[in-house]
Amino acid sequence: MASRQITRRILVSVSIAIFLIFVLFIRPQGPPSPAIRAPGHIEKSATHVAVKDETLKGGVVMPRLGNDTVK
Repeated sequence: MASRQITRRILVSVSIAIFLIFVLFIRPQGPPSPAIRAPGHIEKSATHVAVKDETLKGGVVMPRLGNDTVK
């Protein structure tokens, strides 16, 4: 009887090892590329909006960050 249990354990262990090797190494697939996930969207990129220099160098809109709701 003992030899059957050892054989069963060996077969189960080998089966699990083969399954893990298959899943981890033989069949690794990364996420699909954007061309496959959304065909046609790569060509339709957003137009670039020109930002004025005065907008980037303007004054601070919110000089301090305070939590007035707690008071």
